[in-house]
Amino acid sequence: MIFPSMTTLIFGAAIVAAMAVVDWYVWRMTPVRRYPLAPEGTRFAEDDEATAFRKVA
Repeated sequence: MIFPSMTTLIFGAAIVAAMAVVDWYVWRMTPVRRYPLAPEGTRFAEDDEATAFRKVA
């Protein structure tokens, strides 16, 4: 069996640590909604063209 060298292990650990820091930063910067399942935005708008068409049809 071939085992990785110490340099390869340190390099891999550094990459994993850097990715963990980036992941932590991105999740910290993401805005948190108070009610994540509450309908909001243009997708649920009452005056949407498709909704108006369905009311007429």
